[in-house]
Amino acid sequence: MTQEVYLDKSCKRCRQILYANSLNFNKYIREMLKEIDEDAAISKPAIQIIDKCIKKMFDEFANEVQKLMEKEQKRTLNDLDVKNATMKLLRKEVANKTIAEAQKTIAKFKGNHSDSD
Repeated sequence: MTQEVYLDKSCKRCRQILYANSLNFNKYIREMLKEIDEDAAISKPAIQIIDKCIKKMFDEFANEVQKLMEKEQKRTLNDLDVKNATMKLLRKEVANKTIAEAQKTIAKFKGNHSDSD
């Protein structure tokens, strides 16, 4: 099994390398749960299962995007590549909802950053 390498760009002077195996989404899972229901709790084994599912889905998504880019002989990832990979991996209604949510998030992100300029 190969390890995916990610650069931590927040660490300017050390350029620390992180591996996908050491990344986890526990913090984000808890935050999302609190957004849904403040009184809800989740066990550690349940978080570990959700974390593994997220990592597996991310790996499948990254592999699919890589295949699409190799097929089209491209070196730059764009929004159409992401949409195509999403549509291929997820069921149609889930993929459409995911794409719509991603577009709303991007619009919100751009709106926040354009105000600060």
